[in-house]
Amino acid sequence: MPGKILVLLGVMDWFAKAMKNTGLVEIDTVYRDISYLQKRIRTFYYHTGFSKAVWYNEWKNRIQEYDTVILFDAFLGTDVAEYIEEHAPHTRLIVFYYNPLFNNYYLSERAKQHCEIWSFDKTDCINYGLKYNHQFYFPEMANQPKCEEYNSDLFFIGVDKGRLPLLMTLSKEFEIANLNFFAYIVGNNRTSY
Repeated sequence: MPGKILVLLGVMDWFAKAMKNTGLVEIDTVYRDISYLQKRIRTFYYHTGFSKAVWYNEWKNRIQEYDTVILFDAFLGTDVAEYIEEHAPHTRLIVFYYNPLFNNYYLSERAKQHCEIWSFDKTDCINYGLKYNHQFYFPEMANQPKCEEYNSDLFFIGVDKGRLPLLMTLSKEFEIANLNFFAYIVGNNRTSY
């Protein structure tokens, strides 16, 4: 048995709930829920020397209870890893990048010394010396009722992140191969589709 595991995420969404439903890990969000004004103040904290722990969720009060903590693509800076290292030095700390590094926060050299850094992106693993873990899903996600409106051989759902030209090329190739391809490109704060 791997011991008591805490996964810290950015938001409590369907993915977090699927993780929690496995019963293998405990889930929490890195930061507590706050108002818009408080978010502006938090941003100010991140540009000063003030302690950022005031913005962390309840996990900070029980961090020493866990054998392993996984920071799952869920931090605004290196301070969360440093906080965990300082307050629970015997806890195995894993930082898992679920998005490419160009779209993420980097860890300080201090934080890197005491944690394992993993990514799903093989190129990032090679370029930055990270440990590799493939993308994953939870079985209950695959057991959803089928919707004939979206019946396809292949699909992509995600943010563009510069992948749109590749998706368009693949779409043409799939069409030539008589494969039904469905792509749902999610907009971000700069782009909508």
